[in-house]
Amino acid sequence: MKRFFKPVEKEGSSKTPSLSQPEKEEDVSLSNENKGEPSKFMTWNANSFLLRVKKNWPVFTKLVTSFDPDVIAIQEVRMPAASSKGAPKNPGELKDDTSSSREEKQILMRALSSPPFANYRVWWSLADSKYAGTALIVKKCFQPKKIFFNLDRIVL
Repeated sequence: MKRFFKPVEKEGSSKTPSLSQPEKEEDVSLSNENKGEPSKFMTWNANSFLLRVKKNWPVFTKLVTSFDPDVIAIQEVRMPAASSKGAPKNPGELKDDTSSSREEKQILMRALSSPPFANYRVWWSLADSKYAGTALIVKKCFQPKKIFFNLDRIVL
């Protein structure tokens, strides 16, 4: 299996994703003529997606633009799930009941609606607090049959 990512050296306190160079130009095909099933996947343990949006967004955007993945899975988004007082959390929706959480949600939504992410749909699976959580980002040209974030709850 071809390794697309190379280990990233720590630069201060943040880590940034990067593409490794292909050994031969013909080894890596970046075109995707058949849009029937996704064929290019990217995964990233962001260790706070909001922090990465604020500090490393141009690097991540450039990586997504150059690799052009069909599916992006992000772990450790560290955004709390939405809920009303006394109601259970909604793990598919970002919290926005305080001014700081509304501002954080706006920053994320603005980033995810700009190119190249305007061509993607986002599904969230968030925790009760600002820990853990995942995001599944899929190109709009692909229609998932079902999305599961746990064994007993279907998202789509």
